[in-house]
Amino acid sequence: MKIKRPLFQNLIFLLAAGMAWACPAYADSREQDAVESNNRGFVLYSQGNLDGAILEFDKAIALNPNYAMAYYNRGLTKREKGNLEGEIADYTMSINLDPKYAADFYNRGLAREEKGDFEGAIADQTKAVEIDPRNAKAYYCRAVAKGEKGDLEGSIVDNSQAIRIDPNFLDAYYSRGLARAQGGDLDGALKDYSEVISRNGKSAEAYYNRGAILLKKKDLDRAMSDLEQAASLDPTLRAKTQPIIDQIKKLKADPVKE
Repeated sequence: MKIKRPLFQNLIFLLAAGMAWACPAYADSREQDAVESNNRGFVLYSQGNLDGAILEFDKAIALNPNYAMAYYNRGLTKREKGNLEGEIADYTMSINLDPKYAADFYNRGLAREEKGDFEGAIADQTKAVEIDPRNAKAYYCRAVAKGEKGDLEGSIVDNSQAIRIDPNFLDAYYSRGLARAQGGDLDGALKDYSEVISRNGKSAEAYYNRGAILLKKKDLDRAMSDLEQAASLDPTLRAKTQPIIDQIKKLKADPVKE
């Protein structure tokens, strides 16, 4: 779930007087060549030629070592190639040169989270929301990192903020449901999973988790229905759901008196 800052630097400007097209002035030809290499890299990236794109971004940086956008673009490309260390290094260079873009911090936070650096991820997403307070994805990603660290209340707060910004953000409902369930708020978790299901009836994971919650609440019929639906939507879940369903059937056939 990455977000982007502008990747393509315009080489032409529309002049109001006369409606003519012209190239902007550059300090020297190397700066112009760096922009052109960056733009070629963007085109190659868009076409899926990642190795070619990296070569062009390398050229842009060699021509202009202070070219923040080229570092950022190269970081995005390295992400597509699975090079998390290189991605983080490039975002860091971009941030050091031009620290005003939320996308740099957001995407570095994603990479840090994937590496298990949850503290670093939280710090980056915090900076992202400082720059862009309406960045629902950054709140959500910070919520996930907080959940991984066991800060369930912090995770709930951030997921709730993401939902306030974007009421259709299903991942945030799902993530908040997980945090609520882990914290013992079964009714809150049920509400969140039900919200996901109402908006996306094909979410096998939401059915599975809601079924597990319903089982804890001893609502056996609804639990079994949800677990069956989860396995129907995702047959790979059958191995997990079938033993639970069999257990529910036994409980219904021979209920234990409390």
